[in-house]
Amino acid sequence: MLRMFTFADGHVDHRSRYVRTEKLKLERAAPRSLFGAYRNPYTDHVTVAGKSRGAVNTSVALHAGKLLVLKEDARPTRIDTDSLETYGE
Repeated sequence: MLRMFTFADGHVDHRSRYVRTEKLKLERAAPRSLFGAYRNPYTDHVTVAGKSRGAVNTSVALHAGKLLVLKEDARPTRIDTDSLETYGE
């Protein structure tokens, strides 16, 4: 989950959004856990074989004007800087 605070004209606005990773979308559609043990794809449900297991929950970086959420074992996911909506990997 990302949170954004905007300070302007003497007040604070808050926005929070879940990063819509492939993993999150698949498990919400199931609705059950499909991914097994941490970093062990052999314990995943067969329907998600080869799908991205990335949770992108380690860090956030602004690079070349793009907001990216990262984790060392996943591809970066791009997020809209204003709405915090997920663009994708």
